[in-house]
Amino acid sequence: MSQNLFFILLLALLLVAGFLIGRRSLKNSGLEKAWRARRESKERAKERIMELFSEKDKITNDDVQKLLESSHATATNYLDELQKDGKIVQNGDIGRGVFYNQINN
Repeated sequence: MSQNLFFILLLALLLVAGFLIGRRSLKNSGLEKAWRARRESKERAKERIMELFSEKDKITNDDVQKLLESSHATATNYLDELQKDGKIVQNGDIGRGVFYNQINN
């Protein structure tokens, strides 16, 4: 009788563990999808910024804010990323005089 009880308890424990592991995997895959969507959104925004250079020789943070309907900080982050990627160069240090030019490779 005790062997049967042990077997039933072991089976129940394995079922619960399998359920929890499967549930965790689904959560992680959902999180991965969200991260992937966010990365794709950021890349589309940076592409739109680069397309702005076909209309203008130089752009400002304000131009990016209007284009993306975003905050000053978000526009700055995108411009910083494009600068790190070697696609644009910042002219000026701080304030309203700062503008960006596309780097022609």
